[in-house]
Amino acid sequence: MAPEQARGDKGLTTAGDVYSLGAILYQLLTGRPPFLGATMFEILKQVIEQAPTDPLTLNAEAPADLAAVCMKCLEKKPEDRYASAEELAGDLEAFAAGRSVSVRRLGVWSQVWRAIRHRVPTPKPEESWVAFAVNALAVVIVCHSTFYFLIVSGSRMKWVWVALVPYFVFSVVVRVRMLLRSAAYDTWERLSIVNFTGQTACIIGLALAVLPFDPDAPAKAVLVWYPPLAMLFALGMFVQGGSTRGTNYLFSFLYIVLGVVLRYSGTAAPLVFLAVHTPSILFLARQATAMHRKPEPAADGADPVWNASTVAKG
Repeated sequence: MAPEQARGDKGLTTAGDVYSLGAILYQLLTGRPPFLGATMFEILKQVIEQAPTDPLTLNAEAPADLAAVCMKCLEKKPEDRYASAEELAGDLEAFAAGRSVSVRRLGVWSQVWRAIRHRVPTPKPEESWVAFAVNALAVVIVCHSTFYFLIVSGSRMKWVWVALVPYFVFSVVVRVRMLLRSAAYDTWERLSIVNFTGQTACIIGLALAVLPFDPDAPAKAVLVWYPPLAMLFALGMFVQGGSTRGTNYLFSFLYIVLGVVLRYSGTAAPLVFLAVHTPSILFLARQATAMHRKPEPAADGADPVWNASTVAKG
């Protein structure tokens, strides 16, 4: 089953048949299907999100040209596959006749890009937004705790930027990966991801706008970042509140108060920020998990809609 069919897309084309032929060819080359899983839902989720292992990795004796033909058939996007079954047949006939095929194995950089696009870690059925929040908060806690120790030790801004850059890179990579797999989420989750992505961009922009680039400036200059940072989270919570039964509005008010408090917190600002930010994010992640445990009802009120998000939750 092609990814677009697994997602329930409308207007399926011959590209789905090309994918199916590629899956059969994959079985012939490797002795196993492109994807394996304990349940049908787990397998379909892999079909939607992940690229199959290169046939040559599983069978080093497989013909390289035929493996390239197979992987061309199994591209996630229909437009990336063979344009027609006739074009696929032409490459198969060329291979059978000992001639070169029109496709080649992916280069190193192409494989890296495919890994970013398709080999997105798939959460286990028992994992949730809480698990995601815990992992992300671990990085946040390390980063802001580092700022505190840099401030009290009298360090310079160059070390603050040394900590900020990987923190921002991590945040961007996480958001991009979530956006790339947005089809696996339901409507509420997709809106949340877009909100978080915009918030991340604003946080990075705020740092670039207010923090000094002078490497010899005192590290305590980072303190000016904290009050507006809290206000950004207040705005994000307010936007999010429209889809979470209003609880986020309370946290929005809490972050507004926090922004004022941070102005007078001095060197303790990073720790004060973490003291409010950590429990609030964990609480909201737990709330989000509770809201999305059940499959979405169908529009006519009949059977549940088993979308990719439901599959992820088992």
